Amino acid sequence: MNVAVVILFILLCTKLLRKLLEKASKHLVSLVVRKTSETTRLRRDVEELKKKLADVSAQDEFAYHARLQRKLNKVTEDFKTSTSNDQTFAWKTRLVMKGTIMVSMFLTHVAVVWWFWTDIVLSVPANFLYPMDGLLAYPVGKSGDVGAPAWVLLSSHALEFTFCLLNHSRQQLSTSQVKTKS
Repeated sequence: MNVAVVILFILLCTKLLRKLLEKASKHLVSLVVRKTSETTRLRRDVEELKKKLADVSAQDEFAYHARLQRKLNKVTEDFKTSTSNDQTFAWKTRLVMKGTIMVSMFLTHVAVVWWFWTDIVLSVPANFLYPMDGLLAYPVGKSGDVGAPAWVLLSSHALEFTFCLLNHSRQQLSTSQVKTKS
């Protein structure tokens, strides 16, 4: 089988797996980072205190109203702190997952280059790639040949560009469908 096709297939599979894992990680983070019972309790307390505060007249029962207002302010501050902690944990979890995905992609690229290091991936007539032929043929060294490092780099960027174009065209299609329905 042609080395160029094998490398392209491996890179395509890893890119598809990366996209799948990125989408799955969003759902995984939402499962891992559930709202804590403390956050839920604080939200309920804030709503109850707001209802009580709305029922109490500030002019008739000033002391009770002021006490409720202080309590509401304290519970609201605790709620904000708890929510902030949850959001920070979710952000850190997403960061670790994205970092893991990126490291695995890097290691896959390195492994592919290593496996096919001495193989000629693509041969074209000599001087066809004139200004860049030495760089493209790096480990092989013959003019007109393309080595694995250059092929992995070019294929990876071509696939990323293709995915970007597909995503952009899908977004335009969904936008035009929304406008048509309106």
